[in-house]
Amino acid sequence: MKIAVNKLNTIMKVLSTSKPKARKQYTCEFCYGKIEKNEVYSSQVCVYDTIYTFRSHLACDKIANKLQMYEDVNEELSGYDFHECIREEFRIIWIAKDTNHFESKEFIIPSFQDQLKFVISNHIN
Repeated sequence: MKIAVNKLNTIMKVLSTSKPKARKQYTCEFCYGKIEKNEVYSSQVCVYDTIYTFRSHLACDKIANKLQMYEDVNEELSGYDFHECIREEFRIIWIAKDTNHFESKEFIIPSFQDQLKFVISNHIN
């Protein structure tokens, strides 16, 4: 069971985790993309003042674990934290691969979803 404590000493607990098949469309709490009907996703039932379900794509959960995002936060890992970490990781990988192109005026920063795919492909695939 994962436990996190916020600044007000309210404890957030993960009561259960599962990988169900979506019965309807949901939104990933990390990337804000769609979890499509019949897609297998990561689900956590949590309590943090109230009981709620945190849903995410399997790949988003996997990259969050791979990059140790859960260890870097005092509270629960939010979508904002996830986005910040992915953007930073994208920058680090891209600069390591092609410093000149990243700093050129012609470089166009990809969308967050494209940055996420790039980071996942460099760490997981």
